[in-house]
Amino acid sequence: DTLLLFDKKTAKYVFGPIAFKHEYNSFEAMLIGEGVHNMLPFLSDKDLAKGISVYSQFPGAERVKLFGCVAIGIDVREARV
Repeated sequence: DTLLLFDKKTAKYVFGPIAFKHEYNSFEAMLIGEGVHNMLPFLSDKDLAKGISVYSQFPGAERVKLFGCVAIGIDVREARV
């Protein structure tokens, strides 16, 4: 499968095939498994609590307790940033 992430306001995008999909039971498990910095480049791997706080502020974040969360890796083929 291929993924296109597009920001309508800025017309910036990232496009490419999905490299992996890893499922987790919590934001904490995802950030530990994937690395905080890999998921949130503005934080270091030592900032686990801050990373959990960032993800917990997303709309609908409470649903992670019921459904879990997914880390998706993309092999970027084209980007306009």
